[in-house]
Amino acid sequence: MNAETVHTIFRALPLDEQKRLYTLIQKDLNINPKKRLPKTKIQIISDEEARSYLLTKIFKVKLKKS
Repeated sequence: MNAETVHTIFRALPLDEQKRLYTLIQKDLNINPKKRLPKTKIQIISDEEARSYLLTKIFKVKLKKS
């Protein structure tokens, strides 16, 4: 059986059967594998660093270095 024959049979099926066959083929071929994104560690800053950032970047206050 070749692909053209299968395609002709597929087109002759009712729409719900076409969807079912498509999902079965998709599972067999693993067409759309779910990709997992690597988890990135969230950098936690201290209260002092947060205050310093807000004062210098948002409120434009120059801080004295201690």
